Amino acid sequence: MYIKKVLLCCMLYCFIGKQHVYAQTVPVSTTSGVYFYLDQMALSYVFPWNDLIKPVSRTVIADAILAILQQKEKLSVSEYKEAQFYWKQFASENKIGDTLTYLKKDPLGKWTSFYYKEDNNSIHADPVFGGGLAQYNGERVLEKNIGVSFWGTLQNKLDYFVSFNDISLDGAGVKNIPSFAPINKYVNVGGANVVDQQNYNELRVMLAYRFKNGSISIGQDRISYGRGENAQLVLSQNAPVYPYLRTQYQPFKWLQFNYMHAWPQSNILDSSATYSYGNTTYGGNHEQYQPKYYAIHSINIIPKPGIEFNIGESIVYTNQLKPGYLIPIMYFKSYDNTSNNQNILAGDNGQMFAGFSIRRWIPKTQFYGQIMIDEIRISKIFSSGNRNQLGYQLGIKKSGWLAKDNLVTGIEYTRNRPFVYANINPVLNYTNHAQLLGDWMGNNADRLIVYAQFKPIQRVYAKLSYEKIRKGGPGTVDDQYLKSPQPPFLFDPMFNQKNINFEIRYQWMHYIHLQLLANFITVNNPNGDEAVKSSYIKTGIYMGLY
Repeated sequence: MYIKKVLLCCMLYCFIGKQHVYAQTVPVSTTSGVYFYLDQMALSYVFPWNDLIKPVSRTVIADAILAILQQKEKLSVSEYKEAQFYWKQFASENKIGDTLTYLKKDPLGKWTSFYYKEDNNSIHADPVFGGGLAQYNGERVLEKNIGVSFWGTLQNKLDYFVSFNDISLDGAGVKNIPSFAPINKYVNVGGANVVDQQNYNELRVMLAYRFKNGSISIGQDRISYGRGENAQLVLSQNAPVYPYLRTQYQPFKWLQFNYMHAWPQSNILDSSATYSYGNTTYGGNHEQYQPKYYAIHSINIIPKPGIEFNIGESIVYTNQLKPGYLIPIMYFKSYDNTSNNQNILAGDNGQMFAGFSIRRWIPKTQFYGQIMIDEIRISKIFSSGNRNQLGYQLGIKKSGWLAKDNLVTGIEYTRNRPFVYANINPVLNYTNHAQLLGDWMGNNADRLIVYAQFKPIQRVYAKLSYEKIRKGGPGTVDDQYLKSPQPPFLFDPMFNQKNINFEIRYQWMHYIHLQLLANFITVNNPNGDEAVKSSYIKTGIYMGLY
């Protein structure tokens, strides 16, 4: 035991001395159990943890865990052991000498499938596999996952990451899987008309160059921006993956800058680009989708640990790449107005947003919020005739109830006014593959969530939540742009929905999770018809996906 403690201290010292040289930018999946652990620990302890933009890198997580381990005298036995567990998973491999590990424990004592390091280059590979059995409204669905992920560093400057996952769903319950739900959406690559089978491919990749205080990366992934409980207003995990170009820079300890340019899928065919192949096979015509682009930049201000404010803007545009949106520090709204001559039929779809997070101002408590402004006129903000199209989110979470830091309770309210995310030009809607880039419930809707999450023992996470959603109709383009006064919030009511959700997850080994989910839904429509009830229960085991 003494030798293990000495080795751990040595590794901590090595990491402290070299963390700026060997800082990796390899992303960690947002469903990893380490996020739940760090989010809960951040309510009680001071350590570097900025989870505004996800996925975060292995280095950011390792830095956070290191800071927790250095506060050993403040931690409970369970908290310290869990920090040690995650340290083995996320501590940088770069500090270890030349080595080869194959289907055995690596030098940190963590089981791995393949790890090799030579000089300043490294590669780490693991299989991706999993299986789950679910019931949607009493009908079975079998889920199978298979793939591979690998990552590493070249010359301690260039990081790479590749994760491929083939997902198949089979069974009579496939047709019952709800689309109006906070679940990751995918692109079906199987038969579009097969109702009892779906097949998806998800490829997440990243290649990043690191420099002092920042990085530049290209890749494909789901990026989230915000701190919502199961959705974020600006960017969420709802839409399928998309290619991107990103840069992150932190010139000062209290200021971070982020920029991303992405290439979403418009799902709208360009009829002008259609031409004949000269045959009739599959219709015999070449089809091409309208190009679609997305850019976002923001600054995150951290005046002191635990207090953060962010502000930024985003733009959706089409036709061709525009140089103004490729300049990270450009003011997008101004460039849109001037380059398109203030012509609404030629213009792009811009948004502005701001948010905050305050941890430990009240002990073991976090307040957070976000506002997403799709269109607003400050001079007429209280006018019924003004198109104030915005969404906002407010939440609070607290640990330490009943003298137990492993119990966290919270409440969150989100409201999206009519026509947020929508545009006169359907190519410019705030979507990718027809799925919202922002909050999955869309506009003209609100959501209240009350929840409790509990960690009875280390690496076990349980959560119970109650969710109430009200949803109104989408309206028309004329309603959005011409009707005055604007239609009221929740006009054309569609339904009210109540959800009871339960999740329990056990991180058995570093990359292996066991999971049980249960969801019970009641939907009432405004016509007074009998409520429609549905249920979803799933259990599974996964490696490399969390």
